[in-house]
Amino acid sequence: MAYTYPFKTVIEPTKKEVWAKGDPITKDAKGKSFDPNVWRYDKCGSVMRYSDHGDRNSEHGWEIDHIMPTSKGGRDAITNLHRSNDYYYVKVWKFYAANQIKSIGSRHGLYWA
Repeated sequence: MAYTYPFKTVIEPTKKEVWAKGDPITKDAKGKSFDPNVWRYDKCGSVMRYSDHGDRNSEHGWEIDHIMPTSKGGRDAITNLHRSNDYYYVKVWKFYAANQIKSIGSRHGLYWA
């Protein structure tokens, strides 16, 4: 079954609220500043670009995801949503799926049945 991203057409205020949960990238090692409206870190430290929302082919793409999956009683409330870098999320998922690992737990926000 192919994956369908449930928040692809999320309303802009919700998207911005989830984006704001990301850690701003204040300065890089060379002292260059980054606009927090454009660039942020996800909770694992991967770089995300706001305009790349939902783009799994971008190194800086990101998605809105549930902290507690709806299949386990989680809701679409903003308090249960977080952001994650798609590019690395998909790599991790493929690794665990290929190795038939069922879950890496809630620490990473990744679940599978």
